[in-house]
Amino acid sequence: ALWVSPMESRKGPHLVIQALARTSSDVTLKMVGDGPQRKSLEELAVRLGISDRITFTGWVERTDAVKLMRGATTVIFTGLREEGGLALAEAMFTARRLIVLDHGGAGSIARSTTDQERVIRVPPGALDAVASGFAAAIDHHFEAPPVDDRPLLDRRAAVAELEDAVLTALQQR
Repeated sequence: ALWVSPMESRKGPHLVIQALARTSSDVTLKMVGDGPQRKSLEELAVRLGISDRITFTGWVERTDAVKLMRGATTVIFTGLREEGGLALAEAMFTARRLIVLDHGGAGSIARSTTDQERVIRVPPGALDAVASGFAAAIDHHFEAPPVDDRPLLDRRAAVAELEDAVLTALQQR
């Protein structure tokens, strides 16, 4: 499994670590990025007894991150406050499977997928429920048969949904 993002609270990196602790013991996670929460995330992995299943790579070049997405079984997006997300759009063009916290712009982009079977949207909620939802999705993707690598993003549908979301937000002001 792969998680790519800055390691800061609004990106929800603790969710993916909590989820990994609930998955099958043969599932491993690569966390790509760096930031103010990295040390506490490494400590959380140790406390949960899963530090041997996580690789913290630090920051990598964007092109290298995209290559990692292409090779991962599943790419995970746990952003708590997302308007959209370049990494999510890149993953939808390159990754085989995705798991996304289903809210805001990330949820809108994920709903525009061309293959609902390859994208799992986890509803927001309490920490335990969300972590368990991500864990179930990760296990599902690791147990599923191989899939092709056709893009998961319907660009027109995603743009239309984001435009609708922006108009709705502006009307609610």
